[in-house]
Amino acid sequence: MAVLAVAIGGGGVSAAGASEPEFGSSYTDPTHKGPKLDAQLRLRGAAGHNLAPIASGVVAKTAGWFQRSRLGVQFDHSSLLAYVQLQSSSAFGVAQPGADPVALGLQQGWLRARLPQLDQAWIDAGRLALEYGSGRQIGRYEFDQIGHAFDGVRSHFAYEKRLALDGLAVKLRRAAGQPDHERNLAGLYLTGRPSDAFAADLYFLYLSDGAEAENARLLTMGARLDLTPTPWLAADLEAAVQIGDVTVATAHDPQDHLAWMAAGQLAVSGKLWVDTGLAVVAQVFSGDDDPKDRTRRAWKALYPSRDRLLGLLAALEPSNLQQVGGNVFATAPSWGGTFRGELDVRLNRALAAGPLPAFGGGALEGSDGWHSLGAQADLRLRWTAQSGPELMAAMAVFWPSDALRRDRNTQTATLALLQWTAGF
Repeated sequence: MAVLAVAIGGGGVSAAGASEPEFGSSYTDPTHKGPKLDAQLRLRGAAGHNLAPIASGVVAKTAGWFQRSRLGVQFDHSSLLAYVQLQSSSAFGVAQPGADPVALGLQQGWLRARLPQLDQAWIDAGRLALEYGSGRQIGRYEFDQIGHAFDGVRSHFAYEKRLALDGLAVKLRRAAGQPDHERNLAGLYLTGRPSDAFAADLYFLYLSDGAEAENARLLTMGARLDLTPTPWLAADLEAAVQIGDVTVATAHDPQDHLAWMAAGQLAVSGKLWVDTGLAVVAQVFSGDDDPKDRTRRAWKALYPSRDRLLGLLAALEPSNLQQVGGNVFATAPSWGGTFRGELDVRLNRALAAGPLPAFGGGALEGSDGWHSLGAQADLRLRWTAQSGPELMAAMAVFWPSDALRRDRNTQTATLALLQWTAGF
């Protein structure tokens, strides 16, 4: 089913977690003549222990050796701009000469028509990579082996650097494992920046999420504040509500949906022998405290960048989940490049009455209210050469709570990762 939407875009990326380099952005070098090429090669090896009890499919997505290759070409002519990016993503050993080919597909492919009558105005059509704000609602999810891609139309208008407005009518690229899943998104996303120290986002996003078992029609309305009152202090605050209805195939009447989320991050940074920073993070995604009534209260995620939102394992669902924690990093010149170390620690809780955000779903045994799920820690060590290539070694650990050990037989889980990324 086609969906029409309008959205307003902009906003910065959260400062606490470093994201991967982005290729195939909308930037155009006005001095460049002819086609412009870009390429990325990423090699990743990972090994895990006790990951399967956390979430189904997490082992297949994380353990093993993987490659992701991207090749893009950009054409710029007068009022038209076109970009095409092909991607190959696979695990090592799944294909060889003479066997089934390695999966190759279109990651981006869009045509942009600039509107010369208006300053900074254009319309995109095709397959798009989208990211808004801190990626909590809509993100590229670049850490994933494939990443998010959206098919549809986006309109954009900006006034200087003070106002940006996007309009969307898109469909999420369908996953091979969900042939019946139709996810359509329509929305309005506005960013205002009255000063360099303050920016505010306002969004209205309508999701039509259909499958044979369940069909959800939800409106997500939210706001985000990005504050930088001084060079050493930054705050990122966001809150949203969801309203709508959910129809289950086995039920005659739809159920009402009313959910909410809130997230905040306060970061300080400065020079302490080397460049250092410290951030405090807190976020909550509502759960269903009374599954027997006819109102669903569990937050339904849109298309976030899950690693930045939930941590390196990206195994927990942003639903019926509380997280509090902190992030510390240090950056220094090293070996002809830059070295960055980052440690992120979070405590997790969930409503005992509602379905868990992982661990096989279902509910915890015991009384109502919020109960501990355990703690997680992510350590990332990055070395980035001056020419751009990056080597990252990372480790994630999840320590389950006593309730998970007792009721779900969940044990301490670990993931070790080594990754090399190069862009050309």
